[in-house]
Amino acid sequence: MPIVELVDYIIDEHFPEAEKRRQLHAEFRNLRKQWEAEGRSYTAIAGRVGTLYLQCKNAACAVLMETPYKATQGMIITCPPCELSCPACGHLDTYDGSDLQLVFPKTD
Repeated sequence: MPIVELVDYIIDEHFPEAEKRRQLHAEFRNLRKQWEAEGRSYTAIAGRVGTLYLQCKNAACAVLMETPYKATQGMIITCPPCELSCPACGHLDTYDGSDLQLVFPKTD
């Protein structure tokens, strides 16, 4: 969902005073112009957020390596190939976005 639609909806639904809505819409329009000038485009994604992991390609090891990145189910992750060494076994291999696995936190 484009972030513009989400913010406009929030403003319209949660600010009952017409003058306040006009002010917030005007401020957000100015912010969008700044984003466009910088070539930015923002979207909001709804869904459970999980952590992206890489699994060691050494079949004897297969340890999961946690990355600092988060994603939601259905997101397509693209990144250039890079060589990584497994911290557990030292195996060196090439990984790209298709190697990332999404793991959700366990719920009780």
